[in-house]
Amino acid sequence: MITWRHCFTGRSQAIAALLFIISSFFIIVGCDPLLISKKGGDNQSQSMICYIIGYDVCSGVNIENETAKAGGYLLVSENLIDTLATYNLPDNLYTFPSEIMPKNVFGFNLFPQVYRSTYKVQMTYISMTEEEQRNISKPCVTLYPMLHNIRPTYVVIKSIIRLY
Repeated sequence: MITWRHCFTGRSQAIAALLFIISSFFIIVGCDPLLISKKGGDNQSQSMICYIIGYDVCSGVNIENETAKAGGYLLVSENLIDTLATYNLPDNLYTFPSEIMPKNVFGFNLFPQVYRSTYKVQMTYISMTEEEQRNISKPCVTLYPMLHNIRPTYVVIKSIIRLY
């Protein structure tokens, strides 16, 4: 009867053992090839037309003279496929009415349906690095079960234009 030990002798047995150890390491620890590009700094600018559809209550909401500003905003692409979150939207881009940003909710909160196509922008952005994401206010658990599926890509706006 032939066993695995008989198939590998001497040098080939050492190589087989080394391959087994390396394979085991990747299986136990895991290997995400995308992490290499995320850490590599090859973050290319992207352009997109999108709508500002909500805000991050956890990042702070400031209400003055019946207008509101948030620290973070939620955006959706014009084709309604990509969801983005940003924390560097210029304050002078739009004036948001305070009634669409209540402070008594947590996490990402969507604007009322009638406002979701009101705030259209064209922007150039880059994705945040993992380190930048750790430095922002993380989203809290929301009171609305339907919003648990919001998993935005966190971005830094490089340029933005208001579209009417």
